Amino acid sequence: MEKPEGYFRHSAIILIFFFILTIFRVAAQDDCEVRMPGIQDKYEGECRWGRAHGEGKAEGDDSYEGEFRRGWPHGEGTYKWANGDVYDGEWRNGRRSGEGTYEWATGEVYSGEWRDDMRHGQGEYNFFVNENDTTLEGRWVNDEFQEGREERAWKEIHKRTIDRYRVLNRGEGNMIMVRMQSFQGGEVSNLRVEGDSGHRITISDMVGLSEVDFPTRVIIRYTAWNQMRTAMIDASLELEFNEAAEWEVHFIR
Repeated sequence: MEKPEGYFRHSAIILIFFFILTIFRVAAQDDCEVRMPGIQDKYEGECRWGRAHGEGKAEGDDSYEGEFRRGWPHGEGTYKWANGDVYDGEWRNGRRSGEGTYEWATGEVYSGEWRDDMRHGQGEYNFFVNENDTTLEGRWVNDEFQEGREERAWKEIHKRTIDRYRVLNRGEGNMIMVRMQSFQGGEVSNLRVEGDSGHRITISDMVGLSEVDFPTRVIIRYTAWNQMRTAMIDASLELEFNEAAEWEVHFIR
């Protein structure tokens, strides 16, 4: 069948148009500006008037994936810093504003309201004091805790020759288990867990007490090599638990 006059010329014009449009889109993508320092090296995503706008991902020393507006993180998104810190939540013009969770590489976590990169409003902050888990929950103003309550479902009564340990709440239950985390075989002996109530049990690499009546106190004793492995030393830790749960106490070398 013979093609109409001008068919090939018309088809060529269409192909050239789409080719130019594709080149324009690629160039626009390359020229799409991200205005926030730290994530300006590479951008993939939606663009408007030469700036990141809509869904996208930007990278530099840090990285961000989420919503943009006029070149700034704006809306929902996750920002990861080079030092390991991570924020997941709401943004406004490149600042943490709204609801969000910030996890520090050191282990602390804040979850709650933000304004202009500062904790502001209701929020919960989990952190460590002398290697002990602590929670502040209540009202924050310009990154300062104002009022609320300091949750301490457990507390340290006494310790001897112990450098580091962590207490973890694994959820509902009535157990207190002990794990010698990062200790090598033969480094620990005579591990004992004694309490006001409960029955001694062993589960995998943990020992402890089950069917505990709360509140209660426990004393954990063991013998271990010192850091220089020149002598065996006796260690002990006394803790008070005020709430029923499945508790774990991790000793860290």
